[in-house]
Amino acid sequence: MRLYLISVITIPFILLIFTFAESAEPSYLKVVVLVNNTGGGTAKPSDFKVDLDEDNSGVLLPTNNAQPSSFAGSAKGVISVLLPGKYIVKIDNLIINDTPYSLDFSGDCLGKGLTGAEVVIQPSDKKTCIITASYPNF
Repeated sequence: MRLYLISVITIPFILLIFTFAESAEPSYLKVVVLVNNTGGGTAKPSDFKVDLDEDNSGVLLPTNNAQPSSFAGSAKGVISVLLPGKYIVKIDNLIINDTPYSLDFSGDCLGKGLTGAEVVIQPSDKKTCIITASYPNF
């Protein structure tokens, strides 16, 4: 939904037009962290720290365009409000109790990286990224 606000004031011989604003619904990204401990793991979603970084031409930068931009993982999901753009959803810590967990990204996350995946946010988007951290089955 877009809202346009226009104010017009007329004074003899002068026409003043004030305030033109476009308002759009915000964009949301829900990040869900699931843990597969098959084989003996003990990690829980909150053990994994999630970061949202802006991807500016291949240079990852911490973002102020996502609130929150860093948070503990949650099986229920954490919702961030974002400005449109390209973001990398990543996990900072993959070693829990001296065990390296592997990651799988699904939902609206694109690609599969070692620690992160890309998501593109357009105006008014409501997207979900699901991160599954798995205990290694040696």
